[in-house]
Parts: sequence; C-alpha cells; structure tokens
Amino acid sequence: MIRLANLVSAPRLFSRLRAPIIPGEVRRIERWLASARVFLAIAAWFALLMDPSELGYSPWAYLVLGFYIVHGVVVMLLLRFRKESTPSFRLLVHAADIVWPVLIILFAPGQGGPFLLFFVFVLGASAYRWDFGKHSELPLLQFPCCG
Repeated sequence: MIRLANLVSAPRLFSRLRAPIIPGEVRRIERWLASARVFLAIAAWFALLMDPSELGYSPWAYLVLGFYIVHGVVVMLLLRFRKESTPSFRLLVHAADIVWPVLIILFAPGQGGPFLLFFVFVLGASAYRWDFGKHSELPLLQFPCCG
C-alpha cells in the first residue's frame, strides 16, 4: 500500500537534484546577460537607422534608446570590474530592464514594434537568472506593462 507520506515527499526528491549556484556561476550568468543586453540594444539602434519609420522620427525615442545602450555598457563594465554581483544589484538591473523598454515605447509615436522584443529579453533574463519554474508568475506581472 502506498503511504501518503511518500507521495508528499516526492517533490523533495527533485529539489535534491538541483545543484546550488556558486558565486562564479552567478557572475558568469550576469556577464552573459549584460553582453546580450548591449548586443540587443545596439542591434535595435542599427535597425532603426536602416528604417527610421518604426519610431516615427521621434528624437526622444532615439535619446532614450541611446541612454539604454549607455546603461547596458555601464552594467557590463561594473560586472567586469567587481568581484561579485549582489542580489540587490541583480534586482535593480532587472527592474531597469523592465523600465527602459517602457520608456522607449512611451516616447515612440507608433506601436512600439521592435521594442516589444526587449520584454521578451526581460522574460528570458529572469528565467535564466532566477530559474523559470520557480518564478513562472513573472510573465503575468510584466506583460500588462506592454498592453
């Protein structure tokens, strides 16, 4: 006969398979995300230079996108020269990753088109940074911002 205690403790078995994240791994993850953030922002900048009709020729949106590129480079340099990344720093960078695309879309007179990809980056970064299964409520909190 199957005991109830054995059924209740089954998820505990799967939590034992998870290895703890060491500080070096956290630093590697954050540096990878910082590089991806800068690459995405610069790619968006070049895409807008090739087809400026996406922003409706709004100088404010270009300015905010430029500040986002600078922000990404500063975060990348901070991660390169600091020994460790604190949880509060990671949370602050994640919050900034949510706020910057909102600001760019607010200043863009059109639909926001390519900038919705920045929200997908935020979701991917949160999944990569904090384990997607544990924080599956994040998409519910972030996508109302784009609507």
